[in-house]
Amino acid sequence: MGTSSIRLRSMILQDIIQPPDPFKALSIIYLFTACIFTIGRIYSLIKIAWLRKKGIYPLKGMESLEYVKKLLTQGEFALAIKCYRKIYGNNISLKGAKESVLAIKSELENNNL
Repeated sequence: MGTSSIRLRSMILQDIIQPPDPFKALSIIYLFTACIFTIGRIYSLIKIAWLRKKGIYPLKGMESLEYVKKLLTQGEFALAIKCYRKIYGNNISLKGAKESVLAIKSELENNNL
């Protein structure tokens, strides 16, 4: 048995015996979380591009209430809120935009009856 194989065995045993590094585990969790958020963002961008191509989501700077209504009829509630907030800018909170979009949605449902 050579010294290199003894050294290799001791390195393997040392790796097995040492407890895991908590910072390494946190790094892996952070990396996994960052990957999930990145995948979600990419999905969102692809979805918006697809809806723009179909004429359901407006081009940048072309937001209007008509597009909000189109998005609601397609079942895209979250994107309707996003579009509504782009229309009114920083003047409206997320909660206010949600309430306004819900009112538009109920108005659309009442008109369809």
